[in-house]
Amino acid sequence: MSASTGAAEPRGRSWFEQVERDRDRGAGRIVDDATWETQRLEERRDVRLGRLTPRCEFDRFDEERDRELQLQASARRHERGPARGLGASAADQSAILSRPPTTGLPTLAGVVARDQRELAEAKQTLERSLRAVDAAEARELRLLRRRLNREGRSEQFDIERGPIEQRFGRLRTGYRQAYDKVRSRITGRHN
Repeated sequence: MSASTGAAEPRGRSWFEQVERDRDRGAGRIVDDATWETQRLEERRDVRLGRLTPRCEFDRFDEERDRELQLQASARRHERGPARGLGASAADQSAILSRPPTTGLPTLAGVVARDQRELAEAKQTLERSLRAVDAAEARELRLLRRRLNREGRSEQFDIERGPIEQRFGRLRTGYRQAYDKVRSRITGRHN
């Protein structure tokens, strides 16, 4: 609370919001135009009301440019169709991991195909989530180092980084547990 006004201090974007954004980006998720505009309006309102600290112009431009590049990449992927050959995902190269034809597969084959797709998707989700957590942790540690260097307390870095690493370690553990739960349900093996 501010001593003079009694109002809450404006907050910055939390590490969770940053991880969520990186995870969505890694997953190739792009919000529709209406949601994008609504988020921009809500951010401007929160800055105007003092609930959120304003971002610098570069950060806003970077986010808009990143979204534009994602939209272009998505359009190119849809034009090309499924990938084949080197560099293609297992789901793109496998008849089993690709979506089954609508003519219908025998029941057992359909179940196996669905389980293999689900396991492949869970693995991809785990990998994207871990990459996003790694990126967010690295960003937070860089910010901590910069702050401590500015304050002339660089020797405190090893002490203050512990809680940050523990918090991100818990996130990684949660993502791995979610994957293990899907894997053990599908394979019937419990670790």
